[in-house]
Amino acid sequence: MLDNLPPEIVGEISKLLSPKDIASLRLVAQQYANNECIIKYLLNLNLEVCPEIAAGYLHSLALAPDGSVYAWGGNCHGQLGLGPVGEQNTPQQILALTGRQIIAIAAGEFSSFALVADGSVYAWGDNGHGQLGLGHFFGEQNTPQQILALTGKQIIAIAAGKFSSFALVADGSVYAWGNNHDGQLGLGSVGYQNTPQQILALNDKNIIAIAAGVGHSLALAADGSVYAWGDNGHGQLGLGHFGEQNTPQQIPALNGKQIIAIAVGNYNSFARAADGSVYVWGMNHYGALGFGHVGDENTPQQILALNDKNIIAISAGGYHSLVLAADGGVYAWGTNHYGQLGLGPVGEQNTPQQILALTGKQIIAISAGYYHSLALAADGSVYAWGSNDHGGLGLGPFVFQYHTPVKLSSKFPSSKLLRYRLAFLRQHIVVPPDKR
Repeated sequence: MLDNLPPEIVGEISKLLSPKDIASLRLVAQQYANNECIIKYLLNLNLEVCPEIAAGYLHSLALAPDGSVYAWGGNCHGQLGLGPVGEQNTPQQILALTGRQIIAIAAGEFSSFALVADGSVYAWGDNGHGQLGLGHFFGEQNTPQQILALTGKQIIAIAAGKFSSFALVADGSVYAWGNNHDGQLGLGSVGYQNTPQQILALNDKNIIAIAAGVGHSLALAADGSVYAWGDNGHGQLGLGHFGEQNTPQQIPALNGKQIIAIAVGNYNSFARAADGSVYVWGMNHYGALGFGHVGDENTPQQILALNDKNIIAISAGGYHSLVLAADGGVYAWGTNHYGQLGLGPVGEQNTPQQILALTGKQIIAISAGYYHSLALAADGSVYAWGSNDHGGLGLGPFVFQYHTPVKLSSKFPSSKLLRYRLAFLRQHIVVPPDKR
């Protein structure tokens, strides 16, 4: 795959990486013929980490370019990782992770996860369903704890559902643990698991991305095929029916769509194609699917209103959704009861609406929580809007909700080189030239 890239791209990669790094990249490229896998790998090979944000139910996380992690909001189950403290209404660094070289974060309902550059995974917060993977169902953790069962697995990605958790290994295998009431672990049984278990049905699928919701899960394979399992009461598996599945099932309707990214909300699912088009299915309460009408869908449907937007990222929240366009524009739809759409004091929206308050902010990442939303700008600024219950927006003294994006006082700046590399690789690799 690397050899098939345009010469100017290979030249740019050569400038950024050492010969050893390039050899590693070639190995990864052979295993994963997926552009976004390469871009993530490139960013993490260097000294700086691509900053990230993650919104949970009442809390939020941010990953800074130096690998440090910050948390704020509700801490009723220790999900902030700060020890025995109360809720925090401004970002606080998780000191227990200092020096760990964190490269990715994930937020569940009341739990949190961090992935280290060496492939180890740390978890903290609620553990009532075994979702921390520590070998028991009790004792919520208020500081990060290493998931020892994943030691040596070379984890490259993590995902957190409501009460279930997932880890993706470099060889394409997937591990799952936590709540399995609806078969969302994909293990072929419905028993809860308090340690990571391999999803054997995905062993030969070469998985490159994972996503988890309340009771269902998705996996994306290197060939662009998408697999779904778990609760299907609203058609969120996209299989053309409403019966739940306790093992991964391929979604036939997405065959040939060149899917390169997936996202999962509470009860709906999303897929992004290489040409920037977006497909969605599942629960459509509050217009959450973005079609302009209500009614659940049990097969993937294209969001036509986004056809010319060149979407590069999707984030699905409780009952609202966000997408990021290549030009930095952010669009939102679904319920707006707490202002989580960022559109001002308006009602629910059943088609994507641009968040005008973010125009010109050079947004590079988005995250939709249950009742609040976050956006990260290229200069490291974080914008938050929606419910501020328990300080989940990180804006300081409590105001119940914000209907439009407000900039946090904390900043997580990345260097000009990192921002350039992200923009360059996204432009030339994630969306192929013939698809732009």
